[in-house]
Amino acid sequence: MKSDVIILAGGLGTRLQNLLPGIPKPMVPVNDQPFLKYLLGYVNKFRPTRIILSVGYRHEQIREYFGDNFEGTELLYSIEEFPLGTGGAIFQSIQLSDSDHVFILNGDTFFDVDLDQMESQHINKQPDITIALKEMRNFERYGSVFIQDNRITRFIEKQYVERGQINAGTYLLNKQRFLENHWPEKFSFEKEYLEKFVEKGFFAPFYADGYFIDIGIPEDYAKAQHDFKTKRALFLDRDGVINKEINYLYRKEDFVFIDGIFEICEFYQRRGFVLIVITNQAGIAKGYYTEEDYNILTEWMIAEFSKRSIAINRVYHCPHFPEITGDCGCRKPNPGMLLQAQSEFNIDLPNSILIGDKQSDFDAAINSGIKNYYHIDNIIKRLDNLPV
Repeated sequence: MKSDVIILAGGLGTRLQNLLPGIPKPMVPVNDQPFLKYLLGYVNKFRPTRIILSVGYRHEQIREYFGDNFEGTELLYSIEEFPLGTGGAIFQSIQLSDSDHVFILNGDTFFDVDLDQMESQHINKQPDITIALKEMRNFERYGSVFIQDNRITRFIEKQYVERGQINAGTYLLNKQRFLENHWPEKFSFEKEYLEKFVEKGFFAPFYADGYFIDIGIPEDYAKAQHDFKTKRALFLDRDGVINKEINYLYRKEDFVFIDGIFEICEFYQRRGFVLIVITNQAGIAKGYYTEEDYNILTEWMIAEFSKRSIAINRVYHCPHFPEITGDCGCRKPNPGMLLQAQSEFNIDLPNSILIGDKQSDFDAAINSGIKNYYHIDNIIKRLDNLPV
């Protein structure tokens, strides 16, 4: 990553003060760890040169806990002596950055965005700002955005929306263009910059579908306690493990479940495992069936599990084939799908389990750090004594 990162960590956390008085909002404990620690861990995966913490309320707590370095990355502090608003906090913090473009994240929000991809798109398109968007359904807590010709052209106030893209609070800002404006000492980034400049500037969307949570209200703070617990997962290959192997299967009429697969999944679900399917689907790249064909079959398969009260938490697929699409990081034996699941579900990979039927499945497990991997035939033989 070439860009510095600013995290707005100066919030008072008014709605959480009754629960946690005297604690800066980014420092509220989630499973006995400050929420900000999870956020710093996520950002640090992309190896920024420095992370700038914009702090205010009880900033001493934050600096005492983290010091000037987080797992090898320099931490700088921009201290608000009095509240500057989000815009004033960003303007003050950005003076500490040496990069041409600066990420800005809210200290009370976790959005699992690929910051490297977001940066690459931003540098390629050169907008004033790139804004990470999250698709939501049936919501009214957040405002949404209007997009035209791949530009954000309007911010829509909070109202009930059946389906829309929200501004999830992760930005990549062109520093020089931002500093060209004459900003007051105290102002709102959302009102004075985003809403006023959106029509005359170039605001680029970056679509992301990763895990998202805003701990600003007690209900979501309680949800974070569950979501941020490390979980074990049962990873399943599809063809040859869930269903009998048929080359380039894409029709439900040809889909035959392997005897015992429902019992296996039910066993691990009862023990708290996250159930995740990871499947190579080269037939898409080869043109034997379409992405839509794959999606229809996948939805049907998930529904069949659901009829038996088994929840498949996610199905990841790789639609690539090297000779056609080039190399990728997701096609097994590469660990890309497993690592994506780890990030999105906070999975303890070394103690998770993978069931496959090919060497590429087992190599993907090894490459991701999974120690427990089994051939489906051996698992079927031990239905009465499954490994945990």
